[in-house]
Amino acid sequence: MRDQLAAGKFGNVKVSTAGDMNVHPGLVGASAKPFRDAVKAFLEKHLSPQRLNTMAVMGISPPEPWVFVSMLRVPQAGLIPVPGPTLDGLHAAQMFSIVGQTHVVPAACHE
Repeated sequence: MRDQLAAGKFGNVKVSTAGDMNVHPGLVGASAKPFRDAVKAFLEKHLSPQRLNTMAVMGISPPEPWVFVSMLRVPQAGLIPVPGPTLDGLHAAQMFSIVGQTHVVPAACHE
């Protein structure tokens, strides 16, 4: 798909995926809907719902912070955020930012 983005196959615009981490360049502008649809079709083809039990996502508010969330699939509720035992067992997300004194919140537990 990266090569298809570079060739302008999604939304008739050439998209480069080089550069700083941010929202995926294919999900911005004219390429956004066709690229999203292609990623969705790829996942539906290669990933059965019965095997999708966990997922991790990352969100960013440019240029930061980055927020990471782990999720677990449960009956009747779908994918829900889960508290991380490596954090404090209570938080479901962890934030990374280079601004300020504390770079990772909450900090991982070191037991």
